[in-house]
Amino acid sequence: MWATMTFPKYTIRPATYSDVLRIGGNLREADKNEIKASSGRFPEETVMLSFEASRDPLVGCVNDLPVCIFGVAEASLVSDKASPWLLGTDELPKHARAFLRMSRAWVQNTRKKYAFLENYVDVRNTDAVRWLGWLGFKIEDPQPFGPDRLPFHRFTMTRE
Repeated sequence: MWATMTFPKYTIRPATYSDVLRIGGNLREADKNEIKASSGRFPEETVMLSFEASRDPLVGCVNDLPVCIFGVAEASLVSDKASPWLLGTDELPKHARAFLRMSRAWVQNTRKKYAFLENYVDVRNTDAVRWLGWLGFKIEDPQPFGPDRLPFHRFTMTRE
């Protein structure tokens, strides 16, 4: 006899200011550490700045609960360069496989819009480094970055 089984519902939708507040107040420790090391800013401030710098920020949800927010910050209105970013809550790793699949399609679509994608990831954020490599980004050797000059990988992708 089968027991009742439920499966998570995964959605990606346009992000809202309430998503920014919810996720900004519940970031996973790795993202908080990366924000502090890269900018010295408060997590909530960084989520808001990233949201506002992006043309079409999105939020990933599990059963309608926001677990990550992401987007691309354009270098300028006339540039074909942009910086992809993603910030998540502690729920994100529990659903990593589903979001891995979704993120690959998002990156491929983003590559069509921008000739060059670039950003930096904290060496200590090993899950993010592994995910970026899986997505096809070139991961460079660590270099000092941010106010504390901690090691960060620059990651890039060019349109072929």
